[in-house]
Amino acid sequence: MENSSQRAYVESHPDFAVHPTTRFTDRREPYVRASVQRTDGDTETVDAKVTFWTATHANIRWQANDAAYDFWVRAETVTRIPRRDSIWKDVYDHADGYPEGEY
Repeated sequence: MENSSQRAYVESHPDFAVHPTTRFTDRREPYVRASVQRTDGDTETVDAKVTFWTATHANIRWQANDAAYDFWVRAETVTRIPRRDSIWKDVYDHADGYPEGEY
């Protein structure tokens, strides 16, 4: 099986001049399931957190196999999920930042 830390992903940047960026509260960012495009042409589904967003894009971050990823993807590739449903969980989360039963 291929190690995902060896994979490269395609990043899509928003037009920051047209769409302002908003940031979620640190360590209380929502969890998402996102479809990310790899440079080999395939797509991969990852569980991540959204740190920033615009009207068209989301900045996601996650860790897999000792590698950390943090980049912009198109918003339509992202679906919010409860923290409890995420395969990857940020060890630095604040428990009080998530709705009852999600932590």
